[in-house]
Amino acid sequence: MLAEPPDGLPRSRLTSSQQGTLNELIEEYLAVLSEPIALTLRREIDDRREHTRFGWAGSRTEGQPHYYALLGPGLLIEYNNSGAHMHTILRTDNDFGAPGNSPTRQP
Repeated sequence: MLAEPPDGLPRSRLTSSQQGTLNELIEEYLAVLSEPIALTLRREIDDRREHTRFGWAGSRTEGQPHYYALLGPGLLIEYNNSGAHMHTILRTDNDFGAPGNSPTRQP
């Protein structure tokens, strides 16, 4: 299981509009996956969505360095924009084919 984050704003503290934006962001990551995989991950994420936390660091000015993370049980989405280039990642407990195979699982 992915480590439970100590930081970030719990989804429950977001407004309804902000929760909708968070859902849209998750859908952006799922949209690049094949439909069967996206459907499976969507179900897994939906089952634990209320335990998701959102963290932000950096500027809110376009083109300036910033970082965000969506973290929750079995879920990690990160986006890191250093200003010069960007990195993003989607990880789940089951992202290597079967439960228990993910290298992000905690011992």
